[in-house]
Amino acid sequence: MENSPNHHFTPNFSSQGRRDRELGWILPGRWPRRSLTYPTSSPVRREQIESLLALGVTRWEAAHNIVTEALRTGMIPTINSMMVMGIVSLPGMMTGQILAGATPTDAVRYQIVILFAIAAGTALTTISIILLAFFSLFSPNHQLRLDRLRPVKS
Repeated sequence: MENSPNHHFTPNFSSQGRRDRELGWILPGRWPRRSLTYPTSSPVRREQIESLLALGVTRWEAAHNIVTEALRTGMIPTINSMMVMGIVSLPGMMTGQILAGATPTDAVRYQIVILFAIAAGTALTTISIILLAFFSLFSPNHQLRLDRLRPVKS
């Protein structure tokens, strides 16, 4: 393959480094979205949570609405990019495959798989951060522990 005159245009599907390339498509950009998943720390929500805990609900029941809102907010950028993919914007990988000679249907199928993998990576990151925050801010005795929050040093 190296000696052929068109070796630059021949797609290479070797498995060497494939996993690293695929993770490179999926993981970048997942962690910056974590800032969207942190619930807002308004006094109204604090009072609402403390009131619910005082009435005897569990920590999950008290934080359910905030957790749901945080998950929805963390997924918004990915869902928005998926809505316009192929209509407004053509992904570079799909365009590159078509220019390299792949059929458009194969390129679109591969791009859909990548988009779902990116969405899954975003969902896992968002859920992980929400659960870490949840277990950090609530004790096993169903108490809100805001003393565990530390201010961010800039």
